[in-house]
Amino acid sequence: MPTSALFSDAVPHADVLSEWQYDRIVADIHATALDPGKWDSLLRRFADRLGASSALFGIRDIPRKQWTTLSLAANDDQEFARMRAYDWEVLRGMQVGAWEAFPDAESKSGAALLAARIYEDAGHYGVMAFRFAANGLQLAEPLGAILARLSPHLELASRMLSEVARLKLQAAVACLALDRLVRPLWVVEPDGMIHYCNDAALQLAGKHGISMMDSRLVLTVPACRDQFRHLLQQSSGPDAHSEGMSLGEQEGAIKLMFFPLPSDSPLSGSLHKRLVLVMAIAPDSGEALPLELLSALYGLSPAETRLASRLLEGETLAEAATCLGIRVSTARTQLKFIFWKTGVRRQSELIKLLASATPLRA
Repeated sequence: MPTSALFSDAVPHADVLSEWQYDRIVADIHATALDPGKWDSLLRRFADRLGASSALFGIRDIPRKQWTTLSLAANDDQEFARMRAYDWEVLRGMQVGAWEAFPDAESKSGAALLAARIYEDAGHYGVMAFRFAANGLQLAEPLGAILARLSPHLELASRMLSEVARLKLQAAVACLALDRLVRPLWVVEPDGMIHYCNDAALQLAGKHGISMMDSRLVLTVPACRDQFRHLLQQSSGPDAHSEGMSLGEQEGAIKLMFFPLPSDSPLSGSLHKRLVLVMAIAPDSGEALPLELLSALYGLSPAETRLASRLLEGETLAEAATCLGIRVSTARTQLKFIFWKTGVRRQSELIKLLASATPLRA
């Protein structure tokens, strides 16, 4: 296969990758963001093509100074252990995306390391490194220029991998909290398609006219069906706000509450579209939904949750700002974000939303 001038500032080994090979590696790099297990085979291909004896990719937790993600390709267990245990904090002073070759201090055969800090955020940084055997510096230094072209793709894939891991953890925590609730609840699409339901919802199915058929939440009471469909559509539309309906006129009838979820809610996963949280409430239920859970559902920050809690207790925005030690302008900005995330337009609607989901105990 013919090679092309892949790098304009020609250096030794500049023809190590053809355009086709380069494009394929870029595609494989981006694929690792959703499937971290692909790093192992990608590292082996990298190492073989570049003539390295081992390769490493990992994301390190900055405060704890430990790996959160790690993939290694090595010729033997000894080299595997050496690469894993190396003091990669030496890369913290380097510019992100800049590759640097330096001698392996523990090697007596002239081995060298070629490494880069491929990304960094507030809590993590990514490392990619290759180890070359004897006379390694002669090979590693020019290869750094070649890998520099791949650095933006490596940085993007690493950031995506870190963000996907964060969202998965956030969603897992939210689902765990939901499963611990006594109240039945469902996360559904406007047509009733169920994306999630907790254990209480499974136990309620088939009772009080509530059913789950063909993975959809439906009402079997004819008199309630039209209102149910209307509220699902309304709670997911552009003017979405919380609503409620009763499943009967008699005292003690189950009530359904509809809460719009933002498109970036952790429960939406990768769908990025509006879903509806449907909650069944029995009038005699004393089970309260903690405000912290609402913050998980709507993606409220800790500061926004604290402000919402103050407003729910009846304080004005100015009183809440004073109690929280922030400026009224800051509180007003936080309130705007709360409105956007919860799908309400006025403070009175927000209080109604929070109060309906979090009944205050006497």
